[in-house]
Amino acid sequence: MMGALLQELTEQGFTITTDGTMLEIYPASCLTDPMVQLIKSQKTDLIRELQSANDPPPLSDRERAEVNRWMTHLGETSPDIRAEFMQAAERDAKCRADYLRWASEIPKPEPQTVNAYVWGSGERCIDCRHFRRYDHHPHLGSCSEGVRAPPAGHWDRRVHSCETFQHGSMPHHTQDEH
Repeated sequence: MMGALLQELTEQGFTITTDGTMLEIYPASCLTDPMVQLIKSQKTDLIRELQSANDPPPLSDRERAEVNRWMTHLGETSPDIRAEFMQAAERDAKCRADYLRWASEIPKPEPQTVNAYVWGSGERCIDCRHFRRYDHHPHLGSCSEGVRAPPAGHWDRRVHSCETFQHGSMPHHTQDEH
């Protein structure tokens, strides 16, 4: 069972890992001074709790998008290598923390105004070059950058914030990935 502090930090979107003596918290820049003091006061318990956990939790959609953004920044295009990195982030908390830290060091692009619409304020899958429409449905598809979708798939016209969004024309249909 997860302790209250560890659960609260995890629910707030922090990733916490340990090497047995130190804690690494991502994104550290979002920690408030009172949170830092609380973490320091419970450091030993947090380390013990993290070490007793067998498997890291699944990657969140945000974490998956950040790892994909980091790989894109590196210029990694091989699906096999990208899958290996993603699997390492899924099963190894230290790899995950490193990948997320490196991704946080990549400057985020400034939103671009195109026809009075600010890209980055909310995107539609249909406008993204990574959207792959399913053959079986006129509006559902998947993301070639690995952004997790609901069980049925991404709805092409849903407006949402997406770290992997790249403006481009919608590519051809793809085989169902179910």
